[in-house]
Amino acid sequence: MRRTLLFVAVAVLAAGCSLGDILNAPDDSRWADLSGPELVGVWQGDHGHRFEFTADGEFYGKDLDYLFAGDDMRDAVDMTQGAGMASGRWQLARPLSDGRHSFGEVTFDVVANQPVAISLSTFLAINTDQGLRLSVDMGRQSPGVFESFAKCGDCPPVAPGRPKPGKLTAATDLAGTWRDQHRTALVLRPDGTFTAEDVRWAYVATGRLLPYNVTETDPITATGTWKTSPPQHDPNGAATSVVLAFKTVAGKPSFGVRSLLIYQSGKELVLATLSTDPEVLEQHLFIAHERP
Repeated sequence: MRRTLLFVAVAVLAAGCSLGDILNAPDDSRWADLSGPELVGVWQGDHGHRFEFTADGEFYGKDLDYLFAGDDMRDAVDMTQGAGMASGRWQLARPLSDGRHSFGEVTFDVVANQPVAISLSTFLAINTDQGLRLSVDMGRQSPGVFESFAKCGDCPPVAPGRPKPGKLTAATDLAGTWRDQHRTALVLRPDGTFTAEDVRWAYVATGRLLPYNVTETDPITATGTWKTSPPQHDPNGAATSVVLAFKTVAGKPSFGVRSLLIYQSGKELVLATLSTDPEVLEQHLFIAHERP
C-alpha cells in the first residue's frame, strides 16, 4: 500500500502557529483525546475545500487534488482521469502513551475516478479556545501553506448518499458458505478458518503485494483465519466487520488482513467488501448459501 505523509492538525490559530511548530512543540497538553463522533460531519476550509467524515467510517473530500500532486504520486494515481472527489475510510490511530487518541489516518480507495490504495497519515486533534480546527498541508502546490477547516453544520453533505447493502449489524453466527454476485465462494468454518475461491478483490491497486509469480489474470485462492471485530473507525463499537487474516494466497505462504462489513438486508445477512464508490471499485456482496 502506498503510504504518503499527510499532516492534518488542529491549529492554534490565535497564536499563529505553523504545523511544524505544533508537532515539534514539547507541550502536548492541548492535544485532544479524539472520539469518532467529534469528527463526524462536514468540514469546510478557508479556501472553499470541503470534506466529510461519516459515522460509518467513510471519508469524502471535494477538490482535494492538491493532496495527490508531486512526482512521487504519479505511479499511484493519474489525476488527468478526473478531478474533484476523493474517498476512502478514516480511523483513529493507536493511542498515545497516556491513552489519548490524538491522531488518526485516512486511507483512500478511489481518487480521480480510479481505484487506489493510498494511505495519508496522520491528522492531529488539538483543543483550542475556539474548539477544534483542522489544518491541512496544501502539499507541493503550495509548500508550507496550511488550509484551516472548521466544522460546518450548515454545509451540504459531501458524501454522495449512495444506498448501502443494508444496515450495519453485529453478528457472530457466520459460519457457512457465502457467495458473491459472481458465485465465488467464501467458506467461513466454525473453527475460525476460512477458504476463498477468488480474492482478486483484495488486491485491486495492490497487485504488487501478491506472492511472487502470482498475477490477477486468473482466480486467486486464499486460506487463513477469520474473526468478527469492531470496524477500524470505531474500535470500541460493536463487531460489525469480519476480518480475514491470510495464511496462503494462490497456494503460497502469505500474510495480510482484509475486512468485510456485516449488513442486515431484510432477513439476510450480507458480507460486503470495502468500497466508497462501487461504480469505480466493485463491491463484492457475499450472501450465505449453506449454513451448518
